Amino acid sequence: MDIRILGTFDVVGSHGPVIVRGAKRRGLLAYLIVHAGDSLSTDTLVEELWGEGAPEGACRTVRTYVSQLRKLLGDDARLKTRPGGYTLEMEATDVDAWR
Repeated sequence: MDIRILGTFDVVGSHGPVIVRGAKRRGLLAYLIVHAGDSLSTDTLVEELWGEGAPEGACRTVRTYVSQLRKLLGDDARLKTRPGGYTLEMEATDVDAWR
């Protein structure tokens, strides 16, 4: 997987460009990338995506977004479920800013 965060935010998987639609989904993926390797609780992700104005059902929405990201990333997905949250596992070579 090739993730480009310097300049335009783009993700290229083994089958070509990955189009992540929706500001919240893109924001979730970006936050997971910046915090790759960290176990992030669903509550933390809700706070980062919506702040104090989180809608009712925001935790369920985060779970839905994670499921959608896994489908979009396909074989390249290393988005793991952990007790109480999620972890994105990445290699240093996956992200342009880390190379």
